[in-house]
Amino acid sequence: MSETKIAKNDKLIMVVPASALFGRNEGLNLEFDGFQEASKVNFKERVLQHGGFMTRGNGKTYFAEADSNYRQPIPYTLVINPEKKKVFGFKRSSNNANYGETRLYGKWSWGVGGHVDFTGDDDIRNPKILEETLARELEEEIVMDGSINNSYILGYLNVNDPVSIVHFGLVYVVETNSENIGPRDSEIEEGRFLSSKELSDICNDSSLEVEGWSRAVVEPLIKLLEK
Repeated sequence: MSETKIAKNDKLIMVVPASALFGRNEGLNLEFDGFQEASKVNFKERVLQHGGFMTRGNGKTYFAEADSNYRQPIPYTLVINPEKKKVFGFKRSSNNANYGETRLYGKWSWGVGGHVDFTGDDDIRNPKILEETLARELEEEIVMDGSINNSYILGYLNVNDPVSIVHFGLVYVVETNSENIGPRDSEIEEGRFLSSKELSDICNDSSLEVEGWSRAVVEPLIKLLEK
C-alpha cells in the first residue's frame, strides 16, 4: 500500500485513488455500477496495493467524504447461517444521538461494515487490515451465540448514489452456526436473522427504506441463501 495524504492529529481512514482502483492509469476501465462478483476482478488486491490514508474530517469539513477522486474501502459483511438459510438483517437507528450518518437514519441493511481506520504506521504494510476491520466491526455491532466457521469475499459494491459515491464495498460472507443473533451497538435499532422471503418483503415494502448497498447485493445474497 502507498501513503496518501497522511495527516497528524486527526482521524485517518483508508482511501484508494479511483484511478488506481479502476485501472484508469493503466489504460483500463474496470469501473462498474452496483454489485460485481469477486471472480471478475481482484479489487481486494488493488485496494491493498494502492491504498493509503486520508483525513476523514476536521470539524465540519470532511475531506475524504467530499473527494470523489478517492474511494473509501469498506468491508461489508453478510453474516449468514447456512443451515438456517438466513442472514443477519438490521434497522439502523433513527435517533440522531445514536447514529451519526443522517442519510442512513432508519434504513434497513444486511451488511455490517465500517471504515478502515489508521492505527499506526504498520497499517501501510498489513495484508490483513481488511479482515481485521471486519472482525472489529462484528465484535462492536452484533452478539452471536455461536462461532464463525468460514469467511470469503462474495464480490464488490460500487454504487453511484449520494451516500456511496466516495465508498467502495468489499462484500464478505461470514458463516456462523449461531442460532441467535442480535445488535450490540446502539446504532442498530433492531436486528435478527432474516429469510430470503423476509429480505424480499422488506425490499418490496414501500413503507420501509433500504440502504443502497443492501439493495444492490440482495439478489446475489438470496441466490446464496437458496443454494
